[in-house]
Amino acid sequence: MLHEMVSHQGSGKQQVAQFIENGAAEDKDEIDSLQPDNRVFKEAGVKPSTSSKLKGKGANSKLNEQPTREEVKKVVFDLNGDNASGADGFSGYFYQHCWDIVGDDVVVAVLEKMGFDAGVVGKIWRLVANNWIPNNWPDLVRYLAYYTPRIGCKVVYWNLPRKNSFKYNTDGALKGNPGPSSAAFCVRNYQSDHIHAERKVIEVANNLVAEIVALRLGLVALEIRRIQVLNEGLEVAVEHSLREGNKLADFMANFVFSFAAMAEIVHDFFPLMRVYKDGRIERLTGEGFVPPESNPETGLQIKDVETDPQINLSARLYLPKIVDTVQKIPLFVYFHGGGFVIESASSPSYHKHLSKVAAEANVVIVSVNYRLAPEYPLPIAYEDSWLALKWVASHANGDGHEPWLKDHADFNRVYFGGDSAGGNIAHHIAIRVGLEKLDGVKLEGIFLACPSFWGKDPIDGEGEILGAKDFVEKLWLFANPNSSGLDDPLINPEKDPKLCSLGCDKVVVYVAGKDPLRFRGFYYKEVLEKSGWPGTVEVVEVKDEEHVFHLFATEAENSMAMMKKLVSFRNHF
Repeated sequence: MLHEMVSHQGSGKQQVAQFIENGAAEDKDEIDSLQPDNRVFKEAGVKPSTSSKLKGKGANSKLNEQPTREEVKKVVFDLNGDNASGADGFSGYFYQHCWDIVGDDVVVAVLEKMGFDAGVVGKIWRLVANNWIPNNWPDLVRYLAYYTPRIGCKVVYWNLPRKNSFKYNTDGALKGNPGPSSAAFCVRNYQSDHIHAERKVIEVANNLVAEIVALRLGLVALEIRRIQVLNEGLEVAVEHSLREGNKLADFMANFVFSFAAMAEIVHDFFPLMRVYKDGRIERLTGEGFVPPESNPETGLQIKDVETDPQINLSARLYLPKIVDTVQKIPLFVYFHGGGFVIESASSPSYHKHLSKVAAEANVVIVSVNYRLAPEYPLPIAYEDSWLALKWVASHANGDGHEPWLKDHADFNRVYFGGDSAGGNIAHHIAIRVGLEKLDGVKLEGIFLACPSFWGKDPIDGEGEILGAKDFVEKLWLFANPNSSGLDDPLINPEKDPKLCSLGCDKVVVYVAGKDPLRFRGFYYKEVLEKSGWPGTVEVVEVKDEEHVFHLFATEAENSMAMMKKLVSFRNHF
């Protein structure tokens, strides 16, 4: 069972729990095969046990006692004396530099990053450190003394029903003690083709720290999950290579990797979010928050306001420098993207983008927050967005309580904007404006950046994008579990009998040349023109750009060109 714990393969949760509960090594054949060497045990101050079935006790009285921290240090960090240059070298110097790192940083921090509750991780580690190590002290001494890690020792398998296999390596290579060391991780398939690799040169005290950094690079960066997603969660073998034979680092790596199979992912929408079997939701991006700080140099003012306190809805308002207090300026209502599952009006990317829009286009902006799926499945995001718009419209005739809207927004020059899922929302809210009208509000146009539309049947070019339809469909049904699928009018405008009711005269659609959604952007123009809608629609394609490129490189040439287009769009009114 000791070997089961340290070089564990397969499902970790049950075996680790059973191991901790039993608190002893029970595999007689494995224990007896270790062939103790009295020289090593003499250096550690103990003698090998002669018991054939060890449960934390031994023939020597020293082995019956709970080990002190110094004894742990002596055996674990100084098995072969102070010379750390040999293949199995250790150094007592490791103690002050590495014990806390191993105990707190790797086990707790890494497992937390892998999605485990800090309290649970801490409890398990305390069980191991305070119960398992003392109770199995003779076995641990013997195991560390005689175990030589095998290069490429397979530790954890994800046995998933997929068509290919990939392996993951971490390696920390000793270049001096102390001194510079390299830590690297890579992803290969079994034909040894590099899928992803990264190497860093670092200053470390010893090779244990190098191993720890390698673990960080791999696990904390979640590269295991990354390749599972990029390759549809293909079977992954985790390999931990220790060319220096650092037994403690190998032991800790196996211990950490043993937990990898416990965090079972049931919905994986990398790079957006993941949902685990226990119901926990992990949003991988879009969680950042930028406070609504105004800019005295430019005169731009920003603030957050409640739009519906009963359901905790809010919006972020942007007011550019006001030169003429009499002349009102256009109102731009913006709906953020994020696949209906991530992002907010206060996230860094939207804050930066809309700050720039407000200043350069000279418009009042209301950036709408809506509740996210899966906690609030669609169509809640649409309803929240409509409620936010009604709150905005309540200021149209001089009513309402928000002075920036009452005093400065021209409700006869209103337009909507949105990117990705937000572009989808902007489109549907514009249809609702056309059907229901809002007193005192004149919607002139909508500006959609990489809008999220799709359909059951592929259109020209769309079928060539491997995996795109599956991802969009899974995400759509995850966000909208009661949907009929990709021909739902909410995701496929062609199937919407209300399309001709779009409540504006002008639509501009931006598509990116490397975005799988670009084909639907062109198709949106086609079906909108055929619907009987009397307005005009224009599609602008930006070659060699990715989905929502304007959010990530606001100063790039194509983003600046898009900003100019948005300003001219505003001047159209």
